[in-house]
Amino acid sequence: MTTEPKKPEPKKLPTVNTTLNFDPKYLLGAGGPLAQVVKNYQVREPQIMLADSIRTAFREDKHLVSEAPTGIGKSYACLLAAFEKVIETGSPVVISTHTIALQEQLCNKDVPKLLDAFNLKLNVVLAKGRGNYVSIRRAKLAIAEKLQDHTKLASWLYKTKDGTKESLTEKIDHHTWYRARSDTDQCLGELCTTFNQCFYQKARRDLTEAHVIITNHNLVLLDLKIKSEGLKGVLPEYQHLIIDEAHEFEGVARQVLTFEFKSRDLSGIFYEISNDKNTGFLDRLLPSTYQTLRENMANTPDQETPDPFAGAVKNLYEEIRKLWDSGDNYFKSVEKFIDKEHTKRFTQKHEIKTDLVERVQVVNGLLKEFVPHTKDKDQKAALDFANKRCTEIAMGIDEIQELPNLPGKDFSHVVAWAETHFAPNKSKSYSVVNAPIFLKPILKRIVFDALKSVVLTSATMAVAGDNPFRMIESTLGMNNPMRLRLPAVFDYAKQACIIVIEDMPPQSAKDYEEALSEQVKKFVKVTNGGAFVLFTSFKTMNAVYDAISISLELMGCKLFCQGKDLNRNAMIEEFKKTNKGVLFGVSSFWTGVDIPGQALRNLIITKLPFPSPAEPLLLAQEEIYKKSGRNFFMEKLVPMTCIALKQGFGRLIRTTQDKGIAVILDSRVVTAKYGPMMLKSLPNECPIRKARRDSTIS
Repeated sequence: MTTEPKKPEPKKLPTVNTTLNFDPKYLLGAGGPLAQVVKNYQVREPQIMLADSIRTAFREDKHLVSEAPTGIGKSYACLLAAFEKVIETGSPVVISTHTIALQEQLCNKDVPKLLDAFNLKLNVVLAKGRGNYVSIRRAKLAIAEKLQDHTKLASWLYKTKDGTKESLTEKIDHHTWYRARSDTDQCLGELCTTFNQCFYQKARRDLTEAHVIITNHNLVLLDLKIKSEGLKGVLPEYQHLIIDEAHEFEGVARQVLTFEFKSRDLSGIFYEISNDKNTGFLDRLLPSTYQTLRENMANTPDQETPDPFAGAVKNLYEEIRKLWDSGDNYFKSVEKFIDKEHTKRFTQKHEIKTDLVERVQVVNGLLKEFVPHTKDKDQKAALDFANKRCTEIAMGIDEIQELPNLPGKDFSHVVAWAETHFAPNKSKSYSVVNAPIFLKPILKRIVFDALKSVVLTSATMAVAGDNPFRMIESTLGMNNPMRLRLPAVFDYAKQACIIVIEDMPPQSAKDYEEALSEQVKKFVKVTNGGAFVLFTSFKTMNAVYDAISISLELMGCKLFCQGKDLNRNAMIEEFKKTNKGVLFGVSSFWTGVDIPGQALRNLIITKLPFPSPAEPLLLAQEEIYKKSGRNFFMEKLVPMTCIALKQGFGRLIRTTQDKGIAVILDSRVVTAKYGPMMLKSLPNECPIRKARRDSTIS
C-alpha cells in the first residue's frame, strides 16, 4: 500500500501579541474601533455577515462560496478574517484578486487603515509574478545589445528601488522589457553575479516573513500547480486562501492549464542563441567557425569535422534554421486548415502533417551536446531555456497530433484547435491550442483538496435556482461548500430602472443593425450622453458606431470606440472626465470597469452576452453533456450568460449616490423561455419597464 508524501507545513511566523476581540460584530459594529477612527462610519450588516462566514470557514477548515454585491465592503471582511487566522496559527494567509487596482487598494489603503485602527503589527506583502521584475543580468545584456529604448532602461535600472515594471518612469519597448525581465528558465540562481542584488530574489525573501500575502489569481494557480507536482512553489506554504473577484478564477485557470503554441514562439525561444538580427552568440561565433572549418578541410580533407567545437556550432546553427523552416511550414498548414474561420477544432489524428516534433528532438539533442562546449553562464542559461521550451512544445504538438477527438467517439480529457489572431495593423498570425475540456478534476486536486480552507467571493457568481452557486461549484470542483448570498446595499428601486425593448428584430434580420442604431441613438439622447453601449462583437459595434457617430457628435457627445484610437484604460479615464461621453465597447468593458458618479448614467446592452456557439471548448463540452443526456444550453450556456449580463449591469451603480437606466435591446429576455432567468439574475428590487421601439421615453 502506497501513501502520499507528507505535505510541507507552513512556516511558523513570529507570534503577534494582541488582546483584540476579532468578533466581526464588534470590530465592524457601531461601537467598534473602526467606527471610532473612520469619519461618518456606516455599519453594513452584509459586511459583518461575510466576515463572520469567512471566520467560520477558516475555523472549521471548510470551503466557502459567497456572492457579496458591490458596496458591502468585501475587502475589510476578508482582511479581518485573514488577520485573525494568521495570529491564531502563526501561518500565512493568501488573498488573491484578479486586478492590479484591487491589489493596490488592499496594500496601500485598506491594510494600513485596519492595522492602524486595531493597533496591529503584521507584515502584509504584495506578491507579483516574476515577469513583473527586471533581471539585472538580462537588462545589462539588453543594454549591451542596444535594443530599442536601451538608454531609458539603463537610466531606470540604476534608480529603481524595487525593480518592478510598474515603477518604470518612461515607456519601454515591449520586446526590450521581455529581454530584460526576470525569467525562471533563464535564472542562474546563486551562480549569478547579481544574485544578492536581485529584485525578484529580495521579493521572495520578503515573502518568507509575510503574515498576509496579497497576490493575483495567476500566481496562486502557478504556485499550486507547481506544488502539486512535488516541486517548491513560488509562494511560501499556506493552507488558507481567499479568492476575491472569484468570477475571474476559471478564466485565469484555463490560461495557466492550457498549452498554446504561437507562430512567433520558435524565434523568441532561440533569441539569445541565434536570431534574424544575427546578435545571438551562435551568430557571433559563425564567421570564425566557418573559417576554422575551411582551414581544417584544407589541411585534413579526409576528416569531415576535425574540430568538435566548430562542428557543434555549425550543426546547431543549421538545425535551428531547419526547425524554423519546419515551424513556418507547420503554420502555413494551420493557415490552410483554418481557412477563413476564426477558430477550427482538430477532430482527427495527424490532421496537419508535420515533422516539427522530430525537428525539435534533433535540436534538443544538439542543445545538450553544446553545453560542454561553453563555460559562459549566460549561454548555458539560454541553452537550458531553449531546451525546456522546445520539450514543452514537442509534448504539446504531439498530444494535439494524437487526440482521439472525433465527435461521437471516445472522449479525450482535452480538446485542441487552431486559432487566428489579428494585430492592430490587420496582419494575421496563428496558434494551436490544447486545453482541458473540464477544469473540475484538476482544480479539485491542486486547489480544494490541497488546502484546508478556500474562500471564493465576488459580486457576480450566483444564478437563479435552488442552489445559486451550482455552476461555479461544478466548474471549479467544489464539493458541498458553505454558501452565502448577501443582499445588495444599494437602493435599486430608487437608483436604477431597467428598460426592455420587446419588439427588437433578431440579429439575423436585414434591418437589425438599422433598428439597433436607432435605439442606441434614441436612448443616448434620453440621458444626454453619459452612456456605455455594450456589444458582443466588433462587427456590430463598428456598424452602429459608423451609422450614428455624426448624429451623436452633433448632440455634443464625446465618443469613444474600442479599437479606434485610445487603449482601454485611457478610454475609461477620458470618459470619466466628460459628462457627455458615449463609449462603445465589447467584452472587456462588461466587467472590471468602475466609474462612480454621473459620468456613467446610462447602460445600453445591445445583445445578451451568450458565448460563441462555435467555440471549440464549448463544442467539446456540449458533446459530453449530450452523451450524458443533459441539456448543455440550459445547464451551462444560460447560467454563463446570466452571470455575464449581471457583470455588465454592475457597471451602472457603483455607490449609494449613483442613479441611471439600463436598456436591454434584446427581446429574448421577454420572449424566450430562458428570459425570466436572465432578468432574475439582475437585482430584484430594480423596476423593469417594457417598451416598444416606437415608444416615447423620457
